[in-house]
Amino acid sequence: MCYYTDQTSSNKVLENRFKAQAKYDESMAQKGKISGFTRAALPIITQAKPDHIQLIP
Repeated sequence: MCYYTDQTSSNKVLENRFKAQAKYDESMAQKGKISGFTRAALPIITQAKPDHIQLIP
């Protein structure tokens, strides 16, 4: 079974939406339709740091 995600939002949009600060260079995040099996660097918010948006590969 395959799955995909679609990441098209800019850092500014994510910061406004989630009231958090992006802690990475936007050019490092993958954009567009991304296979879940590629181990892509995607922006996430963790419980440990809910006010930071991080990239986790």
